[in-house]
Amino acid sequence: MSHYFAERAISVAIYALIAFVFCNHLTKKDANIGRTLFLLTLTLSTLAYFVQPAPTMDLYRLWITADEYNRYSIMEMITSIFSGWSSPLGLVYVCLISRFNHHLLPAITAYLFYSNIFYIIKDYWKKHEISKSSVAVVLLFFLSRGVYGELISGIRSMLAFSFVARCIYDEIYNKKSIIWNVPIYVIAALFHSSSMGAIAIWFVMKIIFDQKGWKKIISLFMCIAFAAVFYSKWGNIVTRNLNVGLERILGGDSYSYAWEFAFNTFYMLISLSLLWTTIRRFVLSEEGTRMRRLTTIFYCVAIICISSYSIYHRFISFVSMFSLPVMVESINTCEVEKRCISVRNLLVLSIIMMGLSCLKGNLNGIKFFIL
Repeated sequence: MSHYFAERAISVAIYALIAFVFCNHLTKKDANIGRTLFLLTLTLSTLAYFVQPAPTMDLYRLWITADEYNRYSIMEMITSIFSGWSSPLGLVYVCLISRFNHHLLPAITAYLFYSNIFYIIKDYWKKHEISKSSVAVVLLFFLSRGVYGELISGIRSMLAFSFVARCIYDEIYNKKSIIWNVPIYVIAALFHSSSMGAIAIWFVMKIIFDQKGWKKIISLFMCIAFAAVFYSKWGNIVTRNLNVGLERILGGDSYSYAWEFAFNTFYMLISLSLLWTTIRRFVLSEEGTRMRRLTTIFYCVAIICISSYSIYHRFISFVSMFSLPVMVESINTCEVEKRCISVRNLLVLSIIMMGLSCLKGNLNGIKFFIL
């Protein structure tokens, strides 16, 4: 069996070059953040269209599963999926897009994912006095991980997490009411089982830390009502996911990847070091302080679930999405206070991470063509 070394090497080099070029452009004085991020979204989505998945990748298996379900009518397909899958809406999404074109699935997924992630960065930059270089170095740090490879391969979990991350950002930084995000939470919970746990933790943290007095009581009542209604509709899915999650935490996963485990741990330690070093020396905004606390709590949850590679890995990826604003604020604060060593260190670490991810991480598995 061919390992496609040349194709993979060229493909990861293309991805790395695109990341460096766009991040470098962001540092230019006349760079338009919004336009640059939109062009980056289009570029990454276009590349995703040409991905040639290996038989070991989830995307390859999802295509096969979609072909099996697409022999039926749409209503028969939806009924069958909801009666037997723990993440039914995600598979419906996969099947519906695959009916038109298999390659549209990773392309559309990449477009939606990066639209959510870059919305967080662009919106935060527009509303705060943040240097473009701070945005660029944090973006490079995010792009240096294997999230792109995991997004293309797994499709559902990273996409669901991106919508939840966008909701969390809007509720913390834009003061958006949780009521408006309930439909998105429902969709994300049914899209992939891992997001269900993340949403539950966020709701608990929101009640404990973000509300006071009668607002806390109202939020508690709303969350209980939401959970009750959701369970009454999809209780079998909730039970199934809880059982699977407990089995993975207690018994471990059948699959793990030591290199990606190490890279995720490396990313978490760098993030925590940056956030806690900044908070000791400088004062973060109220929203930044709340986000730092939430980031730390989710990292602690990931460590508690370390026996399950999939949960540990996905939760760190999830944190890397919603923590982008506080990472940018921390780096910008270091720049303002003339502590450029922190910025240079993160840049160097990002370059190292990019190289390692391309050599041994999830990025290493992508190929955009076959010679």
